[in-house]
Amino acid sequence: MCSKNTCPGANSFPQLTDVLPVCNPCDGIGYKAPFRKEIPFKLTFIVQWYIEKLELEKKFLLSYYDFDGTIELKDLDNQRPFLRRMRLDTVKVGELFLGNKLLILSRQLVVLDYGDGLTKEYCEPKCERAFIMVRPEAMDNLPCIISRLEKCFRILRGKIFTIPQNMAYELSSEFTGEENFLESVRSLDGKNVAVFLLMAENALEKMKNLVGSDKNPKEAMLKNHQSLRSLFGMDELRNGFFFSESPGCVLKQASQFFSDCPTCVIPSFFLMNGQTTCCVIKPHIMREGRAGVVLTDVVACGFKIISLGVFWLNRRQAEEFYEIYQRIYIEAEFMAMVDELGVGPCMVVELSHTNASSDCNAVEAFRHFCGPADSDLARKVKPQTLRARHGLNKIQNAIHCTELPEDAYYELEYFFKILDHKCNGVKSVTGVVPLMATQ
Repeated sequence: MCSKNTCPGANSFPQLTDVLPVCNPCDGIGYKAPFRKEIPFKLTFIVQWYIEKLELEKKFLLSYYDFDGTIELKDLDNQRPFLRRMRLDTVKVGELFLGNKLLILSRQLVVLDYGDGLTKEYCEPKCERAFIMVRPEAMDNLPCIISRLEKCFRILRGKIFTIPQNMAYELSSEFTGEENFLESVRSLDGKNVAVFLLMAENALEKMKNLVGSDKNPKEAMLKNHQSLRSLFGMDELRNGFFFSESPGCVLKQASQFFSDCPTCVIPSFFLMNGQTTCCVIKPHIMREGRAGVVLTDVVACGFKIISLGVFWLNRRQAEEFYEIYQRIYIEAEFMAMVDELGVGPCMVVELSHTNASSDCNAVEAFRHFCGPADSDLARKVKPQTLRARHGLNKIQNAIHCTELPEDAYYELEYFFKILDHKCNGVKSVTGVVPLMATQ
């Protein structure tokens, strides 16, 4: 079990600079950051607004001015201004990448393409994809590992699944003909692992430095004692991690786990046995890179991660999930909740509780640990709860938790059965085409 005080490598690391050598977790010892190209005066993107009631798609040219953080929109259908230049806190330069969703004046717009060559030249290198698999021997440290990943990357996709036998043989192919080939297969076959698709500038190089280029954890420790393999690997056979080393491998590996085709993708693992509950880490926590910190608190309080998935919900799906709460909240609050859940990726986690009993099951235990829905109220009456520690307000309150035991199955089913194949595209997850091109 991993706690905040015992998590290896959980300390904060210095930021990359242009001058001084650093020991960033993503970089090798003594690495010098490359020259940082200045952001252009104006960045332009093609964005799409889907109007559900009219079943109409409208495209706009979004212009972003970094020096003052303002944006403007031009309607591409009639070539007229749609939104005069103004500043919005919901639109920042870090949110402008293909496939991301922006909340602009209560409208959800999807970034489809670059608006000009200069924008593409500046932004494309910053959006390189990387793929990593957390092997069975490192799964107990998953919250710590996610925290380390978030220091260097943005998490786009993720899931826990059970390795089938054919994949165990494929992953062990490097040991073919050696004595430990079958041992490698047995260490993977039928075991649960976690996979993540990530995004960052120089993502492949950062992944290699973060995990460790040497497959032997002892040798990896000599080169970088903060690398993931040196911290969580056991030996050369069970070294904790597998990662893709080229863009082609990223596409190939991601296609096995994140696809729109139900028959060709490996499904998520889940239990849904009546003894688990649903936890949804909201998009604002994902944007801030604090999902691993939240999960560390959850595990430290006696909960166990059974399954995990990263989902991109559109507005309709967010409304479907929150449907039972529509009569509880006033309309303005309900729509704000829908906007928050549908504006970016959320991390859905199936949890069990080590001390759960008939008197206090996992649903009730986790609901009490989350605290009041209003984070401001939680800080006053229950300051040690998750929403008090990580939430901002009643809408951006860090966590959604199941309210009633009978609702847990349906909430988990919605994500891990119904949406598991609907929110991912083989090409979209690798940045070849937009991540969420449709609503």
